[in-house]
Amino acid sequence: GQHPEQMYAFIKDILFMEQLQQRYGFKQTFAITLVDDKLFVSGKKITDIYQYFRKGEDNEKITGKIKKPTGKKEETITILGCYQIAWKDIGKINDKNYYYYIVRTDLK
Repeated sequence: GQHPEQMYAFIKDILFMEQLQQRYGFKQTFAITLVDDKLFVSGKKITDIYQYFRKGEDNEKITGKIKKPTGKKEETITILGCYQIAWKDIGKINDKNYYYYIVRTDLK
């Protein structure tokens, strides 16, 4: 039941990469996410926070203000760049399917 909160945490990882780039002058940074739960990749709900992760090639781009999906819903984070999640299927390892994506930040 923690999928929306974990998705928000994935977006916070992107924010952290942007902050590293801004504060320390990195030209590029990368956020890599690996999951073994298909509900991060697909599911019935594709609105709100899910729109960035569950719509396949049509995932909405992560940019601008993103609201926290549960709890303190007034909390927001602001993503300066523009990122689209493109899940890759690794396949089965020890009877579990694994998926990953890599996001590269390259703020100008």
